Amino acid sequence: MTFSRSQARQPATMSWIPYAFSRGVLRRNMLIAVFVGCALSISNQYDAFLSRQFTPKLAVKVLMNFIIPFAVSTVSAVLNRRVEGR
Repeated sequence: MTFSRSQARQPATMSWIPYAFSRGVLRRNMLIAVFVGCALSISNQYDAFLSRQFTPKLAVKVLMNFIIPFAVSTVSAVLNRRVEGR
């Protein structure tokens, strides 16, 4: 069987991108990031929230509490799919 150039297999580094940003995976990972990010922000920054000391440094810390769980769950979903595909 021969394949035309358009049917050729994509490089492995590019094949995970559509899956990682598919609607179901993206929605699940965003939900995880919201729950984990809120829990981390409340548990780690509650004293700053209560004292109302909002600074750019605090904003970055809170933002990272949401970005890191999103990134970890996305990588986990992609790696899990790769293991299942073997």
